[in-house]
Amino acid sequence: MDEDWMFHPPHGNWIKSMAQFIDHQMRWRRPVAKIVEDIKRCPPKDGWDDDHEQLIRTMLKIKKREFDL
Repeated sequence: MDEDWMFHPPHGNWIKSMAQFIDHQMRWRRPVAKIVEDIKRCPPKDGWDDDHEQLIRTMLKIKKREFDL
């Protein structure tokens, strides 16, 4: 079984799951490099593309600003 099964339908929405994951990790002040490392192990259903990578970069940028990191 894939280790990221809970991030995909019918169990979850990948984009929403990534946003919640990033929010949770940033609240605990986890290093961004470690967060990115974990995210890379949970790719979107159809794999990584430029749009998904940009989405993650933007989510991280917004959260860093929100938490003053």
